[in-house]
Amino acid sequence: MLHAPTVLENHGDKRDITATDNTPLDKRGLDVNIVNPDPIEFVNVGSTESVMEPGEALAVVKDTPTDIASYIVPVGKRFTFRRVSAVGNNVSTFRLFINDVFIEAKSSWWTRWDVEFDLEEAVLDPGDEIRLEVEHDSINGVGDYSAIIKGSLLNG
Repeated sequence: MLHAPTVLENHGDKRDITATDNTPLDKRGLDVNIVNPDPIEFVNVGSTESVMEPGEALAVVKDTPTDIASYIVPVGKRFTFRRVSAVGNNVSTFRLFINDVFIEAKSSWWTRWDVEFDLEEAVLDPGDEIRLEVEHDSINGVGDYSAIIKGSLLNG
């Protein structure tokens, strides 16, 4: 079980630490400098709602760009983008778009079928659209794909 560290002794800018259950932590090679020991203030920015928008595309034909998943931010909300995860059963190129603007592409390969896109918590406005597209050029016929768009909504 993990415990939050507690400051036990103050030695100038350096402090000895132990777990809240008073179990000493192994500090070999650990040198902690406290830059700002003031308490953190949390600001209530309104209620949030998790979004997990799944999608799939089955029997995708070779050389045919096909949407797997998409999400449009509702009116009156803002969307904090967390991640898009996708997987398929063919070597493929996945392309991420926001408002039809190409953002990034990733490819799957025989040793790894899944891909993830992470835009470091980009915030999207009402009406903005996230869309994931896939294309494969495999000689193995059609491909099956699924994806999920993850983030959170904030009252805007």
